[in-house]
Amino acid sequence: LCILQFSTDGFEENIQEFETSTTQINGINLPSGNYSWRVKILDNQKHVELSKTENRRLTVMNKLETPEFIYPKSTLTETITSDSILKFEYSPVSESDFYNFKIYDTQTNELVAKINNIQENKVEIKLSDYPLIKNKGKQIVLKCSVAAVAKRNENIPERISNPAEIELNLNIADKMQLFSPKMDSTIDGLTALHSPVKFDWAENKDAVQKEFILKKHFANGITKIVTSVKNPGTYVEQRRLSAGKYSWIVVAKTKEGLDLTSENESYFTILDVPPLASVKLKKPAEKFIIGPEYLAKNRKISFEWQKNKDATDYIF
Repeated sequence: LCILQFSTDGFEENIQEFETSTTQINGINLPSGNYSWRVKILDNQKHVELSKTENRRLTVMNKLETPEFIYPKSTLTETITSDSILKFEYSPVSESDFYNFKIYDTQTNELVAKINNIQENKVEIKLSDYPLIKNKGKQIVLKCSVAAVAKRNENIPERISNPAEIELNLNIADKMQLFSPKMDSTIDGLTALHSPVKFDWAENKDAVQKEFILKKHFANGITKIVTSVKNPGTYVEQRRLSAGKYSWIVVAKTKEGLDLTSENESYFTILDVPPLASVKLKKPAEKFIIGPEYLAKNRKISFEWQKNKDATDYIF
């Protein structure tokens, strides 16, 4: 029979014993501290000590303290966008060297984000860097956990605290998506004069405040707002835009004030109107003389010219 003994005072008085008939024991829990340990071999009746090992030293390290979430302190319900940054802060653990942070999908328990070796007691998660989160849809529930870690050294194995956990209920709101005119597109000058330029974008039910803004950019660096329209539908038309470079954007917010403005302004160019072909005169002919004979037969003088297909008006 084997007796495994632990002592914190050199086996003077404070002795803990564990019996086994094999050469190993598992699952012993000891309070943190410095110990001596040895094995005594007894006969089956436990009357005679047959042998005893030398004393060895053992240090039991205390378990790392579990960090606590400071922000958010409890379950967080929030509306965000696909490029929002989630910020977390947790209490520092004095004996830790770094922290490991993980995010799971609560429905599938899938690990969707992981950051190891965090040196501070805070972390930021940019959703656009984690497509597994972005692709979960508009309504997602996530479980976030953080654990403190003390690095392994020569005599002490790595220690990891129990994880602190918190739940996130997220509504992913879409940013405004611009359709046309597309970025860097060009519009014929005559077309812009004859027909209104239509600006349209995707419907966004998350946006309760919207403003369409059209700007013109001049060669000298000056930018001028051509028009702005508050709370339009899904398109705006603008008539008789002159040649030049323009940009447009739809500024938008949710009812909570979250910015849903399209990520970038969309630029386009309206080309110069080409000069019209010269008008060709038909009547009267070149060097025609209006004399008494003509006036005797005609009460009026008729002037005619060849039609220009691109002209809308003529000045006589």
